[in-house]
Amino acid sequence: MPRATHYRVEFFRGRTKIFEALPAVPRLELPRSWRYRGRLYRFVGGGYTWVVRPGFGPRPRARYGREIVRATLKVPVTSG
Repeated sequence: MPRATHYRVEFFRGRTKIFEALPAVPRLELPRSWRYRGRLYRFVGGGYTWVVRPGFGPRPRARYGREIVRATLKVPVTSG
């Protein structure tokens, strides 16, 4: 996005938000596990929705544009 100062990237499992990041570049490497709102998460088999919105201005007072990505991540179920 040409004038974006950062991006809001969110992952949801069902309707529950489980991850949020505000990278300055349109690229993100996901960790194996992370904490969100005090709870430990990791990707397990199933589907996840992820959404990206461009941010404009300093993060504490940022305005966010419309979704530029809404997609599904499918994580294979593993046995073990």
